[in-house]
Amino acid sequence: MKFSPTDRKLTRLWGVLVFLTLISWVSYDGGRLLTPAWAGALALALAVAKIRIVLLDFMAIREAPLLLRIPLEIWTLLLGGILIVLYLGAPG
Repeated sequence: MKFSPTDRKLTRLWGVLVFLTLISWVSYDGGRLLTPAWAGALALALAVAKIRIVLLDFMAIREAPLLLRIPLEIWTLLLGGILIVLYLGAPG
């Protein structure tokens, strides 16, 4: 069974998604490395990165017209930034 270059690329990207998931999973280590607030902010930032990978490569938005791609990029980064700011600014 031969794999095309596209298959290899998607497999590598899947590996990156798994790696980012593991980083967010181990980032909360009981507060020894990061405080819970910063571990949560890191998890949100990694989630935004994973959303971009899924949008651009698995949903083929990378090849979409700019009128579709630019609003999705802005929405993803803006929403991620707002969530992180709200999360870090929340009391407790």
